[in-house]
Amino acid sequence: MMFSTFNLLVLKCSILYHILHGDGQSLPSSRHSTHRFINFVKHSFNYLNAATKISNKLAVRSFDECGIQCLRTSTCLSVNMASSSDDNGVYWCEILASDKYMSSESFKPSPNSHHFSIMTPCIKDPCVGLQTCVPNYNDGSYKCRCLRVGFSGDYCQECDTTNGWRRFNISCYKFFSEVGKWKEAKKRCADIGSILVPIHSANENDFISSLLPDEETTAWIGANDIGTEGNWVWVDRKNWGEYENWSGNNPNGDVIENCALIQSGRWNDVSCGLRRYYVCKTKN
Repeated sequence: MMFSTFNLLVLKCSILYHILHGDGQSLPSSRHSTHRFINFVKHSFNYLNAATKISNKLAVRSFDECGIQCLRTSTCLSVNMASSSDDNGVYWCEILASDKYMSSESFKPSPNSHHFSIMTPCIKDPCVGLQTCVPNYNDGSYKCRCLRVGFSGDYCQECDTTNGWRRFNISCYKFFSEVGKWKEAKKRCADIGSILVPIHSANENDFISSLLPDEETTAWIGANDIGTEGNWVWVDRKNWGEYENWSGNNPNGDVIENCALIQSGRWNDVSCGLRRYYVCKTKN
C-alpha cells in the first residue's frame, strides 16, 4: 500500500502542530506545556468508514486546517479528507475517533478521498499471519489481534481459551450464557464472525453437549425448518441427514416449533420465540 509521511508546522494559540514531509520514518509524538506534535501518515485514495465519526464533514481549505481540527479534538485518531477540492477550492474533512488499524474491516479504497492516520508502530506491519495491529496511543506500544474470532496465538491458529472458546477438530466453539430467541442467537453469532452451531457427527454432538454446564441446560443449535415445514436445514447449508440425534419422537411440533435446541446431547424442536442459551462455532 502506498503511503507518505506528512510534515506540517503551524503555530496557533501557543500550540505547535507538526507534521513532517519525509522518508516514512516514524517520528515520536510528544506533549509539552505549550507544544503538541502529531505525525500523520497519508494513505492516498482510501477512506475509513468508521462508525465513530466525531464530526460531520467540515469545510476546509487545506490539510493544515483539517489536521488542526484533529489536533484540537482529544479523541481524534485519524481524518478523512477529499482528494480534490470543489470549484471554490474547498475540501471536506472528517474527524475520526478510530483509525485503519482498529477498524481495518472498514478501510477501503476510494477515488474521492485520502485517509490520514497518526503515526504508530503499526505502520511497520509488525503482526504476522491472520493478525492485525492495534496501536496504543498512550504509550506508543501495540498489540496484535487475531482477525479470526475465537482464535489466538502468533498465527491465530489456537482457540482463544481465555475468552471461553474451545477446540474441536479445526474449529473453535463457545457456549454463551445469555439468552435470546433463535434468530437473535443466530445474529449474535454472525455479529462476531461465527455461526450458530451446526452438528454433523456424533463426536461433534458429544463435544457440544460437554460445553453446556449441566444436563438440564438447553441451548440453541443451528437447525430449523422455518422455510418449509419438515424440511430441516443447517445454517451452514451443509446436507441435512448426515447425522441426527432427535429426542424421542421429535421433531413433532408441526408448524409452531421450527427451531432446534440441544439438551443432554439430544435435540428437540421448539418455538423459535423461546429465549435460550446458544453455542457459536467459528467459520473456517
